[in-house]
Formats: sequence, C-alpha cells, structure tokens
Amino acid sequence: MPTYTGTVTTPKSAPDAFDYMADVSHTSDWDPNCEAATKTTPGEVGVGMKFHLRFSGVAGQEMEFDYEVTEYDAPRRIVLEGGNDSQHSVDTIEVESTATGSNVTYTAERGARALRRARRGRSARRAGDPARTPRHPQTEGEHLMALRYEPAHV
Repeated sequence: MPTYTGTVTTPKSAPDAFDYMADVSHTSDWDPNCEAATKTTPGEVGVGMKFHLRFSGVAGQEMEFDYEVTEYDAPRRIVLEGGNDSQHSVDTIEVESTATGSNVTYTAERGARALRRARRGRSARRAGDPARTPRHPQTEGEHLMALRYEPAHV
C-alpha cells in the first residue's frame, strides 16, 4: 500500500488543531482535491463517527469515499478507515504540541481492496519501512496550508 505523509506547523494549540482536523467535514477547506465532505452520523466526533467525501480525480473523474473513525485519542490522534468498492484507505492524523502551537501530521495509506486483504498479517515494521514509503509532492504540507493562517480555518 502506498503511504503518503505530510506535516505542517500551526500557531493553533494542539486541542484546537486536533478538533478542527478530527471533524473530517472540514477536509474540503484544506484539501484542494476534496469537493465535499459531510458527516453521515450525528453527534460528536469519536469512534464510530462516519463521513462521506467526494474528491476530484484523475482526468476529471470523481471518487467518493466513506470513512469511519476507528481510533480517537483527543487531542493527539485519530484514525479513520474507509474507501469505496475498489479502494481502501487508512488515514491517521497526529497532533503534537510545540512551544509556539502544534505540528499536525497526516498519513494516508492507500490501496486496492485486494491489497488490503493481502496485507493483513504483515509486520508493522515492514509496512512502515521508509524505503517502502513513496512521497507524494502535495503531501509535504500543501494540502494542510489552511492550518497556518488565522482566523481562516483552525
């Protein structure tokens, strides 16, 4: 599974940055490829919360993903798992306090549904091996730029 990751620094406190990022319905504010993002279950964000996202794809094709929060440790970490009929994704957002705000790291593991099943049982060390982690040019913070500006989003 390809893994994409990016980290940005924001002047926002870790709890504020976490709350903003954990509410995945904000994704269209900071990801230029996300055309729409909505909560599909009511209530506060936490384990079991579901979201539906629509992305612009390659050659104008749209992709839709349904996500569910599978781990929630505010204000430090949230993990969402989802995808569609052909693709699977595990997205992890981690927030770390700094002296001047916080760092937000977004990691997305993407793959075909068949690859997901084949990958089960592989060691975490092998899956996280930096030599196996391709870099996407937009993951070095370009999508998370909204976190740097006041009072825009976070």
